[in-house]
Amino acid sequence: MNNKELEIALSPKLNELHELNEDAIKIARALIGESLFKTDLYFCALLNKSIQLTDGFVELINKRNLTSAGIILRSSMDNCLRLYAMFIANNPDEVVDCLMSGGQLDKLKDKKGNKLRDSYLKDKLGEYDNRFVQVYNNASGYVHFSEKGFYQSVSALDGEYEIGIQVSHAIPEKANDYILECVQAYLFVLELFYSMFKDIIRVKTEYDDRHKEV
Repeated sequence: MNNKELEIALSPKLNELHELNEDAIKIARALIGESLFKTDLYFCALLNKSIQLTDGFVELINKRNLTSAGIILRSSMDNCLRLYAMFIANNPDEVVDCLMSGGQLDKLKDKKGNKLRDSYLKDKLGEYDNRFVQVYNNASGYVHFSEKGFYQSVSALDGEYEIGIQVSHAIPEKANDYILECVQAYLFVLELFYSMFKDIIRVKTEYDDRHKEV
């Protein structure tokens, strides 16, 4: 895929990302509703981080900076883990307190007594959506030095025993397929992240409605 073909393929997907990103503000408004709980502060902070991550991701994709965009993809998946932790935590308020005090989430436990480690949250979220684990593992290759970084710099040439080495600001066209794949993965992650707020908003709305009746 050459650069022009990538530009054409990316255009509708980046527009979709922009529209999805605006949904974060709508979700926050619906989430707060008529009352405010400590957990709402946590949720809104996650939504705010998501907006900023997505803004940065789009900028990097437009610059074809796959390495940095991949790291933001992984950070967006961490947002999903932190949100899902609230669904299974033994005490959701403790999660908020832990965050506010600068503590470590993996010291807390879920309702079954399991520590909220990233690896555990990843697997549990994989039960919620079985695509998550594969995307998470692939995205981790952008954070840690792996074959994803290696093959952006090193490639085989046509001649026998010849290799090409690139150390440059320029991104080779061979990365274009992976850039498109990265955007598709980000769309999946963002849609998953927002979908998890539906039950939270439903419960919060029911709470507000009950108290209006009272």
